[in-house]
Amino acid sequence: MSYRKQLALWISASSVLLIFTGTLLFTWIGKVSESQRQQAANSLRGSVQSTIEDLRLKTWLLLMTFKADADLDRSLRLEHYQQRYNSWHELSMHGPVVKRILFYDMSSRATGTLTELRGNARGLAPAEWGDELAPVRRHIEEFGFRPGQGVSGRFTATWTFLPRSMALFRPIVSREPSWRRETERPGATGYLILKLDLAYIRDRLVPTVLDHGFGGLSESGDRYEVRFMLDGESLYSYRPSSVAGSQAETWVGTMSGYALSLPAGRDQAVPTGPADYTARLPPLNPARNRQTDEAFRQRGMYQRIRVRGPAVTKRLRDPELVPSGSLSSLDVDGHLPRAGYAAVLAASSGLPRLFLGTETRHRLRIEARRIGIPLSEAVNRAYNRSIAAGIAIIALLMAAMVMLAITGGRAAQLAELRLNAAANQAHQLLTPIAVVIGLADSMLQGALGRDKKVLRYGTLLHDYGKRLNTIVERAMQVSANDTFDSRLSLDLVDVSAAASTALEDVQPLIDTSGFSLERSLTEELPKVRADAEALRQCIGDLLSNAVKYGESGRWVKVETCESVADSNREVLVRVHDRGSGIPAREMSRIFEPYYRVPHERNASIPGVGLGLQLVRETVKKMGGKLTLETQEGQGSVFTIHLPVPE
Repeated sequence: MSYRKQLALWISASSVLLIFTGTLLFTWIGKVSESQRQQAANSLRGSVQSTIEDLRLKTWLLLMTFKADADLDRSLRLEHYQQRYNSWHELSMHGPVVKRILFYDMSSRATGTLTELRGNARGLAPAEWGDELAPVRRHIEEFGFRPGQGVSGRFTATWTFLPRSMALFRPIVSREPSWRRETERPGATGYLILKLDLAYIRDRLVPTVLDHGFGGLSESGDRYEVRFMLDGESLYSYRPSSVAGSQAETWVGTMSGYALSLPAGRDQAVPTGPADYTARLPPLNPARNRQTDEAFRQRGMYQRIRVRGPAVTKRLRDPELVPSGSLSSLDVDGHLPRAGYAAVLAASSGLPRLFLGTETRHRLRIEARRIGIPLSEAVNRAYNRSIAAGIAIIALLMAAMVMLAITGGRAAQLAELRLNAAANQAHQLLTPIAVVIGLADSMLQGALGRDKKVLRYGTLLHDYGKRLNTIVERAMQVSANDTFDSRLSLDLVDVSAAASTALEDVQPLIDTSGFSLERSLTEELPKVRADAEALRQCIGDLLSNAVKYGESGRWVKVETCESVADSNREVLVRVHDRGSGIPAREMSRIFEPYYRVPHERNASIPGVGLGLQLVRETVKKMGGKLTLETQEGQGSVFTIHLPVPE
């Protein structure tokens, strides 16, 4: 077949392959785009759900920290609440959420007194209801328990929240007979009131939770505005601090931190279109049980807030997060270690409930909206860009295939000419080599006398002539792509003996080059299946290379040893040199035929770049392999690996 027909066939086959590849590529782009769309939606959904669960967990942690078991022993009540407050600070990382801890003491059985726990002073101080706490007082007086009234266990774990006052409160009970009107239930002695800091929750806690939930999306390049919606109206809006406005303070020490959104300036990206994801946060639903629902309504609790989500349930069920322990695990500073605290929360009876103390039904939602363009449009644009890039790639590949076919054909022609020339030159060398061998045989038969020196030189000429003849034949085999399996005669061979013979052959070259030789040939090595002559030739070629390219170190070493690799026994032959080494970028090419490492000094070294390729192919045909360890400027180690037969 002519070269032009081959080129036309190559281009046709390449075109068909490219069309097939293009079809697969566009199909794959479509599937990837849909997968990205789904992944983006799932990531956004996961971020919103993570935010909800994080807020639930913090709410649940607050309610459990100040639960009713701290009220049982009145003599230790103050100490217990101080410890609980310290634990809340340590565990939540948002201690300032609780602005004030107040106690409404009804022990006077008259008007009652309001006191406040004052920080590290570990004492109580008189407090005033004020305008903020006045709704709490009215709610307790209208719906709360009377002094000494029996309180069931479900109400001691039930909190009421008044949004106008930003206050949580629950009854405090006592089991002392003087405070029980009904013997089977503890009697009410007052109320615990937690005044929350709205500014801290709005400006610090929520941005931290959003950064945790949406930080990964911001790092991937997607930025979202998050809105908290109350009854369809925007309550608070948060945006990444990078687009929240120049006056927005970044509360979290990361680039993706969220901050309360300021009015958008002209240079800010404004979210448009509907929300990309909406979820209720948390569900504000009435109780399902009518009898229970009525009992709570009588206490001014109209709408229940579910605070026990999957994250809280995991805390309760995970044995690593909830080890055994008790309140006795408090340390000397009044702090509760995490393990002991988790055990108390898990082991204590009565999981907390939270109700709104307002009769109006409310709907609270969280909305996430991508800043700039909607998520679906962003995915569509990415899909269109991928399609355009795919078309461009196919076109470039088509042009590259055509150019490759042209240049490859020319390279193949040049390579064929080069191999043919090498084969012809090698073939022409066979005749003078045969003459040299014949002359050497004549010298050994006494044509020039029986002098020992003459016979020695004749032996050397004969041996080197044979070696040269083998090299030429192997070069011709490579040129002809001959596998030369038939040339190998495998038998059990002593590797150390073969290495010793190779050293004797190369000894004159080592001596005349001024190299020092170090040998470490292990005796009684297990024999391997190999061609003794071919193995000797391979070791000799490696030694010759070490002498040619190890000029700077003028040292060469040969060692044989046994090794175990992947539970397989091997016999190794290592040839060391202290030459200039081989650059890492050239290591993958040195075994290619006719390739030599480009270096100024290498140009003056005789050779055509066939030695290592021949050694590797020969060792491979004997069931072994050739490896290289090198460090530029310090030398190289070539290793022949030959498996030990079982």
